[in-house]
Amino acid sequence: MISLEEFFTTNQAPNDEEQKILKHLVAEYDDKLTTIINKISDLEAQLQILNDEKTAILEAVAPFKRALSPFRQLPEDIVREIFVACLPTGRNPTMSHTEAPVLLTRISSATRRISLATPALWAAIHIPIVEFPERMDYAKSVMAARAKGVKEWLLRRSGSLPLHISVHHSRNYPLDNYLGEETIDIVMSCCSRWRNVSFSNLPNILSRFSTMTAHDVPFLDSLSVQPDQRSEREDIKHWKSTSILMAPNLRRLSLSGIVPRLSEYSVNWSNLTHI
Repeated sequence: MISLEEFFTTNQAPNDEEQKILKHLVAEYDDKLTTIINKISDLEAQLQILNDEKTAILEAVAPFKRALSPFRQLPEDIVREIFVACLPTGRNPTMSHTEAPVLLTRISSATRRISLATPALWAAIHIPIVEFPERMDYAKSVMAARAKGVKEWLLRRSGSLPLHISVHHSRNYPLDNYLGEETIDIVMSCCSRWRNVSFSNLPNILSRFSTMTAHDVPFLDSLSVQPDQRSEREDIKHWKSTSILMAPNLRRLSLSGIVPRLSEYSVNWSNLTHI
């Protein structure tokens, strides 16, 4: 009989006696392996039980830990200041749910309550006017929802604070497809609270301004207007004489596009600090 080790390194076939020995050894190892597998199964079952207990404990203790959260101990006026500091800098916030202030209303019921009761979070907004001639039904639904949101934002949530508003229409389409009228109506209805406003590429914006007076915009500090390139000459004529440019607190004025020279306007030049 050859040594058993030789079966590991050669293709030698074992005889009947050697097969009995090998099968006995395999059986012994199988028994040991079965014992180990059973022990592992028992330990895994115990581990699962412990993990379930851990999960239950974590879920049970979570409310207590939340109640002890340092954030909850902050006075609401401090929380409001933190929320206001979350607003984007260098531009007006949009209505996107990925940035403040809308994002702050989606964290918890507490942050939503505080956010909605903090007018300073809603005193500024950037409003893009979107139009998709190839998808007008979709564009109409988007702008209808946006107008509703702007109305809630400016007429309710911002309280009586002065407003910072920018409205931008990025593309030129036939005026019969223009979907921003309702939104612009809402913005115009807030003119008595305008502080810094910017209008870019909006149809008929000059004719809207032409009927406004300095008394309509008592808080206006900054005005930027880039009219739509399709503005009529008559609109420009009325715009040149509009008394909105005599607003008592107007300090910054930017007029670009097809508007004539600034020197042709009726402006309170002694108040202006930036042109």
